[in-house]
Amino acid sequence: SRAGAPHPAVAAAPAPRPAPRPVVDMSRYEEDDEAPRAGGRSGLLTLAIVVAGALGLAGWLAWQNHVHARDRHVTKLLKEVKDQLAKDDYGGYQQAEKLAQQVLDEDPTNFAAEAYVAYIDALRYGENGEGGDYLARAQAALAKAQASGKPHAYIFAAATYLRYFTGDAKGAESSLQQVLDDKAGGLRDYTSSDLLWGVLGIVQMGEGKLTEARASLVAAHNLAPADVRITSALGALDSRLDSQLTAAAFFQQALRIDPDHVPSNLGLALIDLQSTPPDAAAAQKILDHLNGLGTGAMSPREATFAKFVHAELLYAQGKAGPAAAEEKLAEDLDSKNVDMPIVEGRRLLRAGQIDAAIQRFKAALALDPNRPVAQADLARAYLAQPGSAGAAQAIALLRSALAKAPNDARLMVLLGNALSRTGNADGARDAWQKAIAHDADQVEAHLALAHYWTAKGDGARAKAEWQQVSQRGAGTQLAEADTELGRYAQQRNDDGTAQELFAKAMNADGDYAPAYFFAGQMLVRGRDRARRRDGKRLLAQYLKLAPTGPLAPLARRLAR
Repeated sequence: SRAGAPHPAVAAAPAPRPAPRPVVDMSRYEEDDEAPRAGGRSGLLTLAIVVAGALGLAGWLAWQNHVHARDRHVTKLLKEVKDQLAKDDYGGYQQAEKLAQQVLDEDPTNFAAEAYVAYIDALRYGENGEGGDYLARAQAALAKAQASGKPHAYIFAAATYLRYFTGDAKGAESSLQQVLDDKAGGLRDYTSSDLLWGVLGIVQMGEGKLTEARASLVAAHNLAPADVRITSALGALDSRLDSQLTAAAFFQQALRIDPDHVPSNLGLALIDLQSTPPDAAAAQKILDHLNGLGTGAMSPREATFAKFVHAELLYAQGKAGPAAAEEKLAEDLDSKNVDMPIVEGRRLLRAGQIDAAIQRFKAALALDPNRPVAQADLARAYLAQPGSAGAAQAIALLRSALAKAPNDARLMVLLGNALSRTGNADGARDAWQKAIAHDADQVEAHLALAHYWTAKGDGARAKAEWQQVSQRGAGTQLAEADTELGRYAQQRNDDGTAQELFAKAMNADGDYAPAYFFAGQMLVRGRDRARRRDGKRLLAQYLKLAPTGPLAPLARRLAR
């Protein structure tokens, strides 16, 4: 038989089943065999992802911390820029520009910093006199700021100044006025901006719209009473309006905010030097203070104007030779400065050099034909000439000036004075009344109308105008008004009130002679014999002040 074949006898019986062999699950081994390899790659990948994520997160957090730190620093720098701008001085503008540039170094897309640079460089070009490079820099910075498409007060301010300084004053004013009038539009947040109202007022002042400029600057001052630039601008404006008392008050207020503010110091010094008589000591003190600030405290244009003010001080001190040399030097250094020939012309007019003063006022108008203050001063110089020829020239000039500045009450007063000089009394009255309708505080107009109604024999209207002068006037004007009101009191037999008014007149102006005459006459003719000696002393004072006056003959008879 074949080996391994069962025997037949044995085959008949069931063969015993072999013991089951254990089944080996190879898959388990295969799994166990591959698991360590697969698990190692997955772990490495996971680890790599975790590490990369951690590094990315760390990088993102670091970047976020950097951005936040940069933003905090930029915010701090921008606040410092505004603080430096608030000083409105040459050093402040230089420092502000450096700080704004630091912002742009950290954040080149910062449109606010570009707006500040545009504003600063516009002023450094137009006000500080630092040359055309600053104009180009301002224009470039403004273009970048505007490209952001976002509004900003300093963008509007810089754009306005640049249009104004490059000869488009009307366009500058109208474009800014649109922003300030946009109360219901997208720019309504800027309609109450003290910065923009101040810019508008300064531009209007440059245009010669002094009434409108004052309204704008007052609005700005109400919004920011501690803003030295706005306060000083009001002083400069009132000085151009010949309101020297309020001009001095504004300059003094500005100096309480910042004692070193250069424009306010120079403005106040000029008022001191143009007073009657000039206060040379006060002006000297101011100039000494400015000299003590050191080099770099004043812009090139301010330093030149300080030389000019010093020249006016030398004139007041009687040093005509050095004064003339320094005055010419200042005018040569800043030949486009309109204020210099105006101040020089006023000094010449006070000295009685009428023809020389006329030439200086004409020089000012050649530099700026729209400067009403120069037109007013030229009209005064013409009126100072004897005869009616000068008055006729003044009328033509003033009518031309009023065509450009129709709301200027001061020009209306001067026109009335010129018309009166040519014999047109009713035309003069109309001009004075129109001036008062525009500005009730025009004391000179009230005074002129008081004389007009007195000449017409209308005592009631004359008295009403004298009362207006008494309420608003000072010095000789107040003395004359109170003297006339005292005479009205005498007519009512109210000697007590008359005596008070005459005394008030003498206190207002100790050199106003008529007050002494009427007070003395009342006492000499009064019932109180004890007071007659006082009356004679007052009459003697009148004769001392006006020995050839119209009341001198009667005063001599009463004083016997």
